[in-house]
Amino acid sequence: MPRCNSHNTLVFDGKAIWELGRYFSNLELLFSDCGIMDEAEKKAYGCCYLNINDHTLWKSIDGYTTDSYDDWRAKIFELHPGSEENAWFNQTNLDLLLTTTHTTGICSLSELGEFYCTYLNISNFLVSKGIIADLE
Repeated sequence: MPRCNSHNTLVFDGKAIWELGRYFSNLELLFSDCGIMDEAEKKAYGCCYLNINDHTLWKSIDGYTTDSYDDWRAKIFELHPGSEENAWFNQTNLDLLLTTTHTTGICSLSELGEFYCTYLNISNFLVSKGIIADLE
């Protein structure tokens, strides 16, 4: 497993909660590549690549020393509302993006690119969940 502070290491900073699933997916790929099978070792590495606040919080979760890795992981997701894949975006996110962009305008190609990527992420997610229709 990579050292906690090494270059190109896995990181979850707690700010972008929708990245929590990706963090655990990447972590589990590393477990597989490195042959990590021990439940306690998995939880220790799960806490290794965090900022100090999340590190302390995740280690203090009831069940850190007793639960299986999968049960402990489920508790982590419960701590971060909105981290579940079906809750990443909602109609309000799309409305806010459009309203903000309408108000502030787009003044450069980089702003246009940023808007377009954000719009695609939100709208594709909402279409995939049936929240909006493809033609909206």
